[in-house]
Amino acid sequence: MSTGQPIVDKTRVRWIAIAGSIGLILGAFGWSLLQSSPEHQFRAGWEAFKSTDLRQVDTLASALSKRRGFESHSHLLRGAYLLRIGRSRESLEELRLALDHDETRVKAQVLAGEALATLQQSLLATEVLREALAREPDNVEAHRWAGVAYYDLGAMEPAVHHLERLATLAPSDPRPHRVMGLIYKDLENDQRAVNCYQESLTRSVDQPDIESIRTELAEVQIRLNRHAAAQETLSHCKSSARVLALRAECQSALGNQSAAKDLLAAALKVDPNDTASLLLQGTFALNDGQPSRAVAAFQKVVKQSPTDFTARFKLSRALAQSGDENRAAEQLKVMNEIKEVRREANQDYQQVLGHPRDADARFRLGILSEKLNRPDLARMWYQAVLSIDSNHAPAMSALAALGPNPEEVPPRDAAKDFQRASSK
Repeated sequence: MSTGQPIVDKTRVRWIAIAGSIGLILGAFGWSLLQSSPEHQFRAGWEAFKSTDLRQVDTLASALSKRRGFESHSHLLRGAYLLRIGRSRESLEELRLALDHDETRVKAQVLAGEALATLQQSLLATEVLREALAREPDNVEAHRWAGVAYYDLGAMEPAVHHLERLATLAPSDPRPHRVMGLIYKDLENDQRAVNCYQESLTRSVDQPDIESIRTELAEVQIRLNRHAAAQETLSHCKSSARVLALRAECQSALGNQSAAKDLLAAALKVDPNDTASLLLQGTFALNDGQPSRAVAAFQKVVKQSPTDFTARFKLSRALAQSGDENRAAEQLKVMNEIKEVRREANQDYQQVLGHPRDADARFRLGILSEKLNRPDLARMWYQAVLSIDSNHAPAMSALAALGPNPEEVPPRDAAKDFQRASSK
């Protein structure tokens, strides 16, 4: 497990962008459409939804509500409209009313799966989407949101299963491989991570987080000692402090120490507190026989990230080289304590990989994430617990202790109502 992102840092890595509204005013064509058959109106409404013409979706949903026998179609379009404008709680109520018709049932389940996933009701999302996929095994959006939901539950095996299926069904979509790259990177399966990142880039370089994709790929290539390949990857990145530090690491490994130090100086000028740059600065100082400079650099990292395993280890080495054996021993002791927490976290993480309903293991991961100074991950794990068991008192208490939740509180009653109706 990586130090910076110990338990697959999801930091809410949302790899599916929810489209915004592009309102179009109905003209003469719109009036003609309102006079057409209800079947035509529904098809036009669904196409308008897929093209994000939300005003037309809302108009046609209202028109269909007046057509006998098309109430489910009206509720589906209305639910789709509400979902896209960010009113997910209300959308679930509308989508539940669209389950009674064969033409709208699977569409309603898939949209509800999306709503539930975005509202952190990930386990319920997987159950609803599983029912949709039982009817339509090749439904692209069902696989997409199942991947998201399992990812948020920390169940990486089923997440990868759905992402791989999505990648096959949507051969031009770069996002599934991007997420699988992140998964394999955090699981330290470096070769698979490289393959996935490269496939994502092959499919498209026109991605909103292209800089992150290339930087993550370079980090994995460096871990594999493929410094020339990493240097080529980084040549396409903008010169952030992180990128400059990685380029410096590559130059150093390739024997170009002068160029490496110039790049490191540039990185520290961009951001004097960049962790990667400070770690490299301390490493260079140790190699140059300047342990006091190394100690200063590593202490900055430890102050910023008290549970950084690598920084503690390197700080211990620097202190030992400077003759301060007592403080070096203290750092080793702290390092070993962090190592034990990480070992426990890795053990629990292996438990949750293929078990989306294991609430207790996720709760332990929340506690361990707090010990690793990662309240963001702790919050995610506690929310995953409550997605599985909404009455899990320890998780509720732990989540409350973290302070106000910046995200919307999940509508558990509406979510469960939909799930119950969907399973009938």
